This record gives sequence, C-alpha cells and structure tokens, in this order.
Amino acid sequence: MTGHPLVLVVGSDRYAVADGFRHERDRLAGEVGEQGGDLGAEMFDGDEPDGLGRALDAARTPAMFGGNRLVGLLGTLDADALGHLVDWCAEPSPDCTLLVGHVQHGGSTKALKALKDCAAEKGRLIEVLAPPQRGQELEHWVRHRAAGAGVTFSAEAERAVAAAVGEDIGALDALFRQLAAAHPGVRIGADELRPFLAATPATRPWDVTDAIDRGDAAGALRALRGLEGLHPLQVQATLANHVRRLRLALSLRSTGPQQIQQELGLKPWPARKLAGQLRQVDEASVDAAHRLVTRAEEALHGGSGLEPETVLDMLVPRLARLIGARR
Repeated sequence: MTGHPLVLVVGSDRYAVADGFRHERDRLAGEVGEQGGDLGAEMFDGDEPDGLGRALDAARTPAMFGGNRLVGLLGTLDADALGHLVDWCAEPSPDCTLLVGHVQHGGSTKALKALKDCAAEKGRLIEVLAPPQRGQELEHWVRHRAAGAGVTFSAEAERAVAAAVGEDIGALDALFRQLAAAHPGVRIGADELRPFLAATPATRPWDVTDAIDRGDAAGALRALRGLEGLHPLQVQATLANHVRRLRLALSLRSTGPQQIQQELGLKPWPARKLAGQLRQVDEASVDAAHRLVTRAEEALHGGSGLEPETVLDMLVPRLARLIGARR
C-alpha cells in the first residue's frame, strides 16, 4: 500500500506522540481509501491488556475482499510488546501497514532500539521531541507549532501564550483552533489574544484536580462548572497531564518530593503535592484513569457523538472515584 509495513512514532511526551500518531493515522487512512482498502483504519489502545494482541490479530487477518489496510496501536508498550512488534516487522502482512505510537518512559532499551532500526530500515521512523520547558526555546517552539496550525503571533502575544499555556500540547492545539477560527489569516497580537487567555474565571484548573485528588466528585463537578471560559480540550488536557504525572511518577518508583522534582522537572510545591498523592493511589487505579482521559480525548475529537460538556461531566467523577478512592 504505502511501501511501509511499519510506521513508528516514538517519543517521551504523550501528547507529542499522540499528536504525531493522529497525523500519520489521517495521512495513511487517506492513502488506504485512495487505494481501495476495504477495512479502512482499525485503531487499538496499547495500554489495554489485550490491545497489542488484538492489533496484531487485525494486522495478520487478510482483507475479506482484498485491498489495503491500516492498523494502529497507541500506548506505552513494555519490552515484550516491543519484541512482538519486531517479530511483525520481520514478517509483515503484504496488504497492511501497522502504525505504532509508543510513549517512551526512561532510556532506550534493546527492544526499542530493535524496533526503531526495523522501522527505519523497512518502514518509517518518526521521533518526536518533548517540548522545551522554559524561556526563549519554549517561545520558539510555540511559534513553530502555531505556524503549523496556520496561526501567527506578534512577539508579545507569543510570549503570553508560552507563559500561559507552556508545553501543554492539548491546550495549545485547542487555543490555536479557536484563534484560527476567530481570526483567519490575521497576525494575532496581544489585543486579539487577551480575551482567549483572560477567559479563565475565578475557578482554576487545579481546583478541579485538587477535588479529584480528594475523591470529592461533587466538588470536582462544581469546579468544572467554573471553567466555562476554557475550551473542553484545554480542560481535558489539564486532567490528562495530571494523570500522566501520577502514572510516570509511579512507573519510576519515585518516593520523595526531591526525586520527583528532579525526574519530572516540577517546582517544589507541585512535587510535594504529587509525592503525597502517590501514597494514596495504586498503579491499577492510575492506569484506569489514564485510559479514561485518553478515551475522553478521542471523544472530544468527535469519536463518540457526545457533547463536549457531557464527556467532561462523565470523566470528572470517574477520575475522582479512581484517584481519590483511597483517601
């Protein structure tokens, strides 16, 4: 079909990987349609226990009426899963492209290196970098990401976006979509930008996450109501980032605020809060929360047919029950 039996998107930042994965999914799905694929695109959650097996089964199942197929797998994959994907790459199905998005935790492993080598040799390897954390590098990164969305800023507006949203890809993309719709083809200055950044009311996103951490579903919903000035994708991105930090800290077996601060690049107060939260949660609950925010992201991109407010109304109390259940 594309000449690429394996397309691998890999990086350490979940949102950067998910963004690259969606871009490749849309590009490859278009090629499948143009070449007569009868199954279209099948996507699987790599963080589900049976996600890898279902994806490989789909990739190895011949199309009923011939044609070309696309199978996708997105998640944080362990060494065994990466090894199975290397085996696939050695003997791929001739009518299928397997698209893999892998969120890498920690350094490179033998299995990951083997899969990257396989993708580079026989398919396509896309390594996405985590966004910079501060200063002019962050502003420069915001500028290039905005340009990719068809948005240009004045220097003052660019600094304001970097300071307010930072490296939060989900929130950035939501902001860029709003700006592109409101000011198409216009260089956006501080005056045009201000209403979008100033739309945050008295309630702050961390009021929602604090209530979730307490297991206070009703309080989290009340705080959610106070975020009406934020785009739903910005709210979802905040929740997902909160869960991602919990998940990463647990996977690294971080035990104290100083270690968390160093490993995750946090400031002292957020690191202390996260260290306290780690004593109240377990991996199963945080993994389940991660699956919920991932599905909510897909739903907010039109995957469910539900209104965005409904998606968030369902997500927030579920997170409170999972993350705050042991408090």
